[in-house]
Amino acid sequence: MVKNYVWFEYFYDQMVVPKKILFIYNANSDTGSKMLDFAHKIINPATYNCNLCSLTYGSFTENKQWKGFRESLLAKGYELEFFHKDEFQENY
Repeated sequence: MVKNYVWFEYFYDQMVVPKKILFIYNANSDTGSKMLDFAHKIINPATYNCNLCSLTYGSFTENKQWKGFRESLLAKGYELEFFHKDEFQENY
């Protein structure tokens, strides 16, 4: 049993694990959509349907906890890509 565990541990260490995370905002990237989303987050944030937007940004700036988390991922070698839903559909 120990022999199999050592083999697995060696194999796992040799694996190339992709370190790319895609984040897709449930919002479109055009100026009109951005303005409506901005107003919606301020007027009635409870009904705003982009959870990633709510997690990553306040009304004006990036959330400090999110920024720390994002920076920790970058420090660990992760590549992060952020898309609005229309941009994601164009690229993938």
